[in-house]
Amino acid sequence: MRCPECGFLSKEDAKFCSGCGTIIAHLKEVEGKEKKMLTVLFGDIVNFTGISEKLDVEQITDLLTACFGKIGMLAKKYGGMVNKLIGDEVMILYGLHDFRKSDSRRAISTAIEIHEFLSNFDVKKIVRDVSDRISIRIGIDRGIVGVDKVGKESQYEYMVLGRPVEQASLLEEVAEGGMTLLGEGAYNSSKDEFQFKKFKKKEGENLITGYELVRD
Repeated sequence: MRCPECGFLSKEDAKFCSGCGTIIAHLKEVEGKEKKMLTVLFGDIVNFTGISEKLDVEQITDLLTACFGKIGMLAKKYGGMVNKLIGDEVMILYGLHDFRKSDSRRAISTAIEIHEFLSNFDVKKIVRDVSDRISIRIGIDRGIVGVDKVGKESQYEYMVLGRPVEQASLLEEVAEGGMTLLGEGAYNSSKDEFQFKKFKKKEGENLITGYELVRD
C-alpha cells in the first residue's frame, strides 16, 4: 500500500506508513477517490435548538450569520476552508489546496480562537430579548481521505470520505460545550505544541477515546 503523503510502499496490511508514520489503515475505504492528507474540524453550537425556539426565522438567521461569519474569518486566518454549514454545525478543511505539516496545529489554533470568540459573544447585541450564552463543541482529526467535488461548478462543495472524517465528527458529538477533542492523527502531529489529556467516554457498548485540548 503506497502512502499518498511520502510515497513509501508499505505492506498491504500495514496500519501506519513505514516511511513517515502516517495512518494508512483506512486507505482501501477511499479507493477510487482522489486521496489527500487533510485535517478536518467539526464544530457544533451547543443548545442552539433551545435558543432558536425563542426566536423567529429572521432572528435565527441573524444569529447564525454573526457566529459563522466570524468563525469563517478565523478559519481563513489559519489556512482553513469552510466546506459545509448545516444548521448550527460547521465543517472546516485544512490542507485541501495547500497541504502543510502544520495543518493540525492551525486547526487547533482556530478552535482556541473560536472558543474565545463565543465566550465573549453577547447574544443580546443580535437578539435583545435573549440572554443565553453560546458555546461550541469541536472535534478534529487528521489523515488521508478520499475527496470528490459535489454540485455545480460555481457552487460545488467537497465530499470527503474516510476514517479521519468519521472520527472528527464522532468526537464533536461526544464533546461538551467549550471542549475540543482530537483523534489520533491530529494529536500525533500537534502533541508537542499544545497540552492535552486523554479522553474516554462510554456510549452504549462503545468506548470512545481521544485527546482533550487543555486550555488555560
